[in-house]
Amino acid sequence: MSIMDIDFGGDLEAMNESFRKNRDKIKLPPPPPWLGESDELSKLYSELPLLLKRGDVYYACVVQANRVLFNKPTSRSAMASVAEIVFNHKRPKTTVSDPLIMKSFAHYLYECKERKPEDNPEWIREAASVIAGEVDRSRVIIKTNDDDFAMDITMQSVIVFREHLPKKVLKSAIVPIIAAPAKCFSVMILPCRYWSKGFVKYWDKL
Repeated sequence: MSIMDIDFGGDLEAMNESFRKNRDKIKLPPPPPWLGESDELSKLYSELPLLLKRGDVYYACVVQANRVLFNKPTSRSAMASVAEIVFNHKRPKTTVSDPLIMKSFAHYLYECKERKPEDNPEWIREAASVIAGEVDRSRVIIKTNDDDFAMDITMQSVIVFREHLPKKVLKSAIVPIIAAPAKCFSVMILPCRYWSKGFVKYWDKL
């Protein structure tokens, strides 16, 4: 099964339905040891009720992530880490091409972080700078000025809890997240028990 076999629109609809039915059951694992109170990512714990009440499921694409997430955990301290993601925050309905466009954009953004700022188009410089900083938790609204990426994109950091992933490993760049862009800062990966059968099947084949 390849990425082209995924029914992105149908799977997103199924995941949103599952989320709406089970939003009251979703809990967070304890904060990871490395998460300090001053870390912007800690807002997830205080904003969770609002996120679950007002949020929806979106597709996001990982730009970069801690390498440990791509392998099985070796200790409890490795059960959560950070990734930077991008997602279309004005998604009315996902089309087949949206996640593929985001995946292409994520790759482009990762390449931009390796360049000197002046070598990047002005519209992507802030996002590239934040990605390059790695510990910067800023949320960046990217106004794309490129016909290849014609969508409104948000880039931000997210805590990746392994127990929210199939087999506790980050296997694909495309992930379903819960977000409420107009209501709160925080986002989280939709726990995999609420993923559609088709999307889980895709991950299992990777």
